[in-house]
Amino acid sequence: MKNTHLIFLLLAPFCIGANPVLENYFELDNQERARYIERYRYVAVEEMERAGIPASIKLAQGILESADGKSVLATKANNHFGVKCGSRWTGKTYYRKDDDYDDKGRLIESCFRVYKNAEASYRAHSDFLTDPRKKYRYGFLFDIPVTDYKAWAKGLKKAGYATNPKYAELLIGIVEANQLNQYDFMTVVDMELKFKDDLKRESILYNNDVKMVYAEEGQKLSAIASKYELKLSRLVEYNDLKSADVVLSKGDRVYLQRKRKSYRGRPSFHVVKSGETMYAIAQRYGVRLEKLYKKNRLFAGTEPAVGERISLRKKVKKNAIPRLKSQSSDNVPSFTMPLKTFVADLFADVSDPEEKTGIEEENPRPVNTYTVEKGDTLYSISRRFDISVSELKALNKLGDNTISIGQVLKLN
Repeated sequence: MKNTHLIFLLLAPFCIGANPVLENYFELDNQERARYIERYRYVAVEEMERAGIPASIKLAQGILESADGKSVLATKANNHFGVKCGSRWTGKTYYRKDDDYDDKGRLIESCFRVYKNAEASYRAHSDFLTDPRKKYRYGFLFDIPVTDYKAWAKGLKKAGYATNPKYAELLIGIVEANQLNQYDFMTVVDMELKFKDDLKRESILYNNDVKMVYAEEGQKLSAIASKYELKLSRLVEYNDLKSADVVLSKGDRVYLQRKRKSYRGRPSFHVVKSGETMYAIAQRYGVRLEKLYKKNRLFAGTEPAVGERISLRKKVKKNAIPRLKSQSSDNVPSFTMPLKTFVADLFADVSDPEEKTGIEEENPRPVNTYTVEKGDTLYSISRRFDISVSELKALNKLGDNTISIGQVLKLN
């Protein structure tokens, strides 16, 4: 084996394996590199928002470890970061010789995780670095701004992520040669607005582990069904539509498989913005509309008020049912207004006209606290509630970025 191999330290519950450092890593005209970046920049930004790891660093590590997606592990196991099985892995596995030896010093096959798709590998990489059991090692990285890719690269080397003495320089070189740091200043929304055409050209994508494509302006559902050899009725069902006679807008998500019963990623809830509907939220997260209504104890066809939290994973408690948008100002019930909401409006205090008519508050009630869930980081919580990490730490008197499941954090 060449001495340029990256040998990663073995840590429970799983380990990061080795991959060769290829030549010409810093070439700007590398078409395979460009295609790799175009394909995975979106999930890199998603993971930056979720876990607080710079998108530039994640892409650079993916490029380095998977050889631009051409390594054996990337092509055979969708494993772009060389994640080994470990004792807790129960999914599919792939064996190949890497850097494990038996008690006689003979090289033996190592066990690597097999992922459903590359995006799952990207998420697993985030989970590795944010694992609470490794906070003693990688915790300090999350005090570094996501826009400082150089400090992150050097921090990974300092933490012992790789034994290659030039690991930090390799990452920095990849970032700068390919201008990957531009993604550290973007959000998922920015990506969709700026690169929607590029995402569309990639054909089939994944959202919530469900196959999907972006529609073109004026495209008909029948055209998509024909292109991907699907029954039109199936496509209507997959996308919670009432008929196939819908004219799509540019960038509309069209799912090619049945959506999931719940959102598998983070966040676990969505804060309703002006103009958003339950259907739009269901499409955004790849969740079945019917299930979304049931999780939030809402009647089909009703719409939540701006600022309400819509659960994407678990069924809300009875005291946490989202408020609805006002249906009318004259107490005439519509067919979509829940009966209990209408009755409550009828018996509201007549001295409060907003309560009587169900008119939505101009300023929705603020969220004052948040209970930490599995997979949360201070960074992901700060992005979700538009508050800085330093403010969160000050409000909650935190000495570092360590938080635990069930911990209640003050938000204001």
